[in-house]
Amino acid sequence: MEAEQLREVVKRLSDKTPVSELNYAGDSVIVGTVGGLLAKGMAESSDTKCVEPLLEVLAHGDPADPGAVARGLGRLGDQRVVEPLFDLLRSCHDVYRGDVADALAALYHRGVMSRPVLCEKLGSWSDRETALAAKLLDPDAGEDQVPDLRRRLFGTGGREARCSAAEALARIGGDEAVSALLQAARTDHDDSVRVRALRVLPNLDGADAIGIVERLLDYGESLVREAAAGALGRHGGVASLAHLARCLGHDSLLVRSAAATAMGAIVARAGGTPDTGESVSRDGTALFGGVDVVEALLPRLRDYEAGVRKAAAHALAATRDPRVFGPLQDALTDNEDKVTLAAKEALGRLGVMPDGKRLLALSRRRGYDGREHTVEALVHFHDPCVVPLLLRRLRGRDWYAACRAAEALAKVGDRRAVKSLIRALRRKDKHVRGDAAKALGRLGDVRAVAPLIETLRDEYDLARSAAAEALGAICAATRNAAGGEPDSRPHAGKKWAATESKVVAAIGEALVDGGLWSGDNGAVGALETIGTPEALRLVHEWRERNP
Repeated sequence: MEAEQLREVVKRLSDKTPVSELNYAGDSVIVGTVGGLLAKGMAESSDTKCVEPLLEVLAHGDPADPGAVARGLGRLGDQRVVEPLFDLLRSCHDVYRGDVADALAALYHRGVMSRPVLCEKLGSWSDRETALAAKLLDPDAGEDQVPDLRRRLFGTGGREARCSAAEALARIGGDEAVSALLQAARTDHDDSVRVRALRVLPNLDGADAIGIVERLLDYGESLVREAAAGALGRHGGVASLAHLARCLGHDSLLVRSAAATAMGAIVARAGGTPDTGESVSRDGTALFGGVDVVEALLPRLRDYEAGVRKAAAHALAATRDPRVFGPLQDALTDNEDKVTLAAKEALGRLGVMPDGKRLLALSRRRGYDGREHTVEALVHFHDPCVVPLLLRRLRGRDWYAACRAAEALAKVGDRRAVKSLIRALRRKDKHVRGDAAKALGRLGDVRAVAPLIETLRDEYDLARSAAAEALGAICAATRNAAGGEPDSRPHAGKKWAATESKVVAAIGEALVDGGLWSGDNGAVGALETIGTPEALRLVHEWRERNP
């Protein structure tokens, strides 16, 4: 196919030319493209004359995208396409079957195909074809369809057909549907179906339903136990915590992680407040359903699997118990980043600031990753105790560590870093100079103005760019600190006005010389941020020169 031909096809379709007038029916790739444009609504969808060319390509040609052709046919809504689409659903590659099923769904919901026809087709199929085509009925299914879906769920069809029936029953809901799903979770011979039934359960109303799922926690297959724990986490109450706590010691990391997550979800739904009845132990410890959740979960923070430690950190935060503050802080030194991230989020929700000095001392006994995660966590909490360590890294020979230190110092926001960052503007490595300029802009300290003006002449274009943006940020921060009134600025009156004018002139000179950096107007953004009449005049002149 010539690219010129395809461009002509697209152009004529954009002008709403009927597809049947394109005269490219013999070219399967072009017809495939037409089908895709039809599916997206970019072609005339009421012109049924193009049905025959599309069907011919499906029957004898080799379209580039059968899925696109199928969606186009579904959009046309012609009775002639029903049988070919059913045939295509059974014969095409798995990649395109979803598109074909969507096309059949469109025909069904437009009334082109009746329910008896669809049910007749489904009754003669099994396995993957049934599972895909069965989804056509799901959006329209009501409680009157529960008996049919039950027969599919407990019939002799393949695994995917039974899983599809389980999903349809879950969307319908109601006692009868839930009962069928629970029965499948207990009795199906295929663990995949049992897992799917548990994962799609819409509710667990009633003690009997809860009891069935709790007993599945003792089932031999780990995936079933994991799914049962997830169902209790979504729908269970504090009475299920004792059963979930027993799973925290299971051999499978999936079961331990799911149990910890479920316990956290249940406690969170309880509002972090113990229930009445067995709410306090003899020593005054808060209990949930008679279970000391904190005592049960704390050992999981030391689990050998990072996924379990992460789940335990999130779950412990839901208890809001002071006993978790210290262990969660210790988790900030974990060697796995997902665990330290969970601990940071947990402490943030609890409103707890970590003890930086203790954590830095503890991190020295960890590996490299643990030390780095500790530093990142303390930066996240803006802990000033990490500043001396970051300053040592900024002055070190490792350029990458120095760049990360500059970025971290900006996040902490400690003005003690300003002098070291100014010295870093003269470092040999260009990346350090650029990141130091960015950091000075975020700190917004006027002591950096003169060194940043010098950096506008740096040989490295990104350093010059960062310097210009930093100068704009410092000017804006100084103005905002004084409420925008020139006469009340902290570096008030004529002195600061002269400094600001010097900044504007320096950035404007770099723009006029064209030496700031090629193809970027970041300096224009800096001048717009400063916003003085002279700065805006320079912006206007630059835009006239560079339309």
